[in-house]
Amino acid sequence: MSGMMRYDHLRMVDHATQQASLVTHMQGLQQDSQNQIASIAEIWTQHGSNAAQECHAQIGLAFNQVFDTINRHGTAIAGASQHGEMTDLGAAAGFRSI
Repeated sequence: MSGMMRYDHLRMVDHATQQASLVTHMQGLQQDSQNQIASIAEIWTQHGSNAAQECHAQIGLAFNQVFDTINRHGTAIAGASQHGEMTDLGAAAGFRSI
C-alpha cells in the first residue's frame, strides 16, 4: 500500500444507507412472494397439503436471515466508520499539539 488508509465516513454512511434501501426493496419482494403463494394456496389445501404454510414459513425464514445479515453488515460499517473517524480526529489533534 502506498498511502495511509483512511476511512471515508461519508462514503461509508452512503453505503449503509444503500443497504437500508436494499432491505426495503427486498421486503417488497418478500411480500410479493408471499402473495403469490397465497394466490395458489387453495389448490394445495384442496389436495390435503399444507405446502402453502410451509412455503410461507420457509420464505419468511430465508428473507429474515438475509435481512439480519444485511443489517449486521450495516451496523459493522457504521461502527468501523465511527471508530475510523475518531482515530483520524485523534491523530489530527495529536499532530496539531506537536
